[in-house]
Amino acid sequence: MTAEEFIINEEKLAGVVKYSLCWKKTHPGSDKRYPYIKYPGGKWEYVPAEKRAKVVADWEEKCRLKEERRGFRVKLKAMSRAERKDFHQQVKLLRIIQSINMSGNASQMANGDTRDSKSEVIVSDIIERLGLPYVHTPGIVANYKFYAPDFVVGDTIWEHQGRLGDPGYDARHAQKYYDYAAENYKVMVTYDRPGPSPGFTCIKVPEILWSMVSAGIVSAAKVLKTYYPGY
Repeated sequence: MTAEEFIINEEKLAGVVKYSLCWKKTHPGSDKRYPYIKYPGGKWEYVPAEKRAKVVADWEEKCRLKEERRGFRVKLKAMSRAERKDFHQQVKLLRIIQSINMSGNASQMANGDTRDSKSEVIVSDIIERLGLPYVHTPGIVANYKFYAPDFVVGDTIWEHQGRLGDPGYDARHAQKYYDYAAENYKVMVTYDRPGPSPGFTCIKVPEILWSMVSAGIVSAAKVLKTYYPGY
């Protein structure tokens, strides 16, 4: 039994038919029985032949799901207290994750917020872990042009370049930094680095942390306390 199976069963049970089903004789002395259904608070109603197959199939599915749930309860009862606690925590976490609006068009953070790339998710996580207020892709004007920098943390514009070896991408950023300088904006730039295999990139978090300290975004003491308390 997994948390996924438990929740799927729960969701399906919530959507099953609400009626009860029984088979009754319609004529005394006859051995033939016919299905009747009853909704909560209602009376038994005869099921006509054209609806019979679906009514019976839906009822059987309800019975199967209820039997599956009984089996789950037996397994839960057989667990140790610690195992039950861990299982219920898994179910709670999965419900939270499923309740978040999952986007297929952008990289997603734990709270459901989206970013333009996996690199920006990592950078956002670093900023939030350090407890720093920030804005993601705010609109600003620099040298009469509109830009949406990756982040603004305090008084610093933070651009993270996630592509390597793309001349057009580099040229656009060079123009952007020129325009930022024309407005005397305080700017910090970080980069993806070559990964272990050709075509792959990675983020070196210690390098990012040092860039933040060097730019005055965060103190060394805060980084040590947050990331390296045991050193």
